[in-house]
Amino acid sequence: MKIGAAVTIDRLEENLSWFINDQRDIEIQDWVQPNAFSENSTKKIGKLNDLLDGYNGRMGVHAPYIGLNIGCVEKCVQELARDQFKQMLEVVSQIHATHMVIHSPFIYFGDAFIPHISENSLGTEIEAVHETILPILHEAESLGCTLVIENIFDKNTHALLALVDSFESDFVKLSIDTGHAHIHHVLTNSPTVDTWAKVAGRRLGHLHLQDTDGRHDRHWQPGKGTINWQALFDTVESLDIEPRMILEVKDYIKGWSFLKSLRLAE
Repeated sequence: MKIGAAVTIDRLEENLSWFINDQRDIEIQDWVQPNAFSENSTKKIGKLNDLLDGYNGRMGVHAPYIGLNIGCVEKCVQELARDQFKQMLEVVSQIHATHMVIHSPFIYFGDAFIPHISENSLGTEIEAVHETILPILHEAESLGCTLVIENIFDKNTHALLALVDSFESDFVKLSIDTGHAHIHHVLTNSPTVDTWAKVAGRRLGHLHLQDTDGRHDRHWQPGKGTINWQALFDTVESLDIEPRMILEVKDYIKGWSFLKSLRLAE
């Protein structure tokens, strides 16, 4: 299974041949942090397009997320989130990206196996997400860009998959961050990472591959923590799909080398 990595444009230069020679998936993260659009995006985009001359693989971006809860019912917050995502889609159009990561809005309290449905709360939150996302989803579809919604504080799969399904669009998929899922598994006995993948099935479009001991969002390279990588890769392979497998770690070459040593990754 061929895997890629999440990088900034400057870090892409460090191992450019690793990405281009095998046409690996790339996720650009220059616009994740707050106020990133106030910097010289035009210069960054030009540099990226120059670097990727000859690249025909799958490329995506990670949208801003700090302070941008897509499930917020406040209209002013919805407008702010839409504005940030619209600016991100302008970048998408210029670099021909085909996936954009956005964060789950769901925060759980209590037992991991109780669905996020305290009476009408889930429906209300999904409705708020639609108000925020639907206007930019139409633009994303026109650009051929899939929105992948990443698990963050989600303790079970129920709410996030209900949200993905609610759009009834091939351009909205689930993103599994392996570290986030594993933390909740360790701390609250919630589903394992491979269970997340199995339940998602063909709705799985993207994974952030990072390891952890289950106590903190470590972003360690695979093999340093306690995630069962064999089980995860076996499950993904059984789904007969090709989600984007993105190492989201500092030393992605070491992470790739470990997975390759287990004969899980190319």
